[in-house]
Amino acid sequence: MNRPVTNSWVVWGDQQVFPGEAFSSLSVNAANVGASEVIGARLTSIQKGVDAGSWYVVAYGTAISYG
Repeated sequence: MNRPVTNSWVVWGDQQVFPGEAFSSLSVNAANVGASEVIGARLTSIQKGVDAGSWYVVAYGTAISYG
């Protein structure tokens, strides 16, 4: 049975060192705000200091809920 999407919004994970941890954080944050699933998840990087080689990765995507 198909359920209609009732809501969608962007959800972010926490800053992490490794991509796998970033996606896990995204999943946890999405579940905490009531998302049924996340679609279109992506990674972005954020520089964490003045050292050019120091970066965090953050996952984000579209969270959806069903009616």
